[in-house]
Amino acid sequence: MRKTKEVLRLRFEVGLGLRQIVRSYSIGLGTVHEYLQRAQAAGGTWPLGEDWDEERLEAALFGGPPRARPAALPMPDFAELHHQRQIQPHLTQQLLGRSTGRPTRTAIAIPVSASCLSAGAGSKM
Repeated sequence: MRKTKEVLRLRFEVGLGLRQIVRSYSIGLGTVHEYLQRAQAAGGTWPLGEDWDEERLEAALFGGPPRARPAALPMPDFAELHHQRQIQPHLTQQLLGRSTGRPTRTAIAIPVSASCLSAGAGSKM
């Protein structure tokens, strides 16, 4: 959940600077700056009225409640990706995922080679 209301409160009620707000809530400086810019563009004033709840603030600043992300990305069709790599060897998996129109997982288990293990890279896990 976004901490929009708290960011606005710390800025306008408490008078903290951007970096102090960042440290208080462990969020990015760009995020704090974006929240404050959106509030200014929406014409919001502090303190917010009693009728301003989280949903109304979200709608005013971001155009509605945040969309839910899918729990898991679908697995790619590895046979199709392999076929496409055979036809077009210069394409990366990321580009192949764009061409098929489906997101692909970027974290695919790659076995560690024997040369890495003998060099000691696998022993420090």
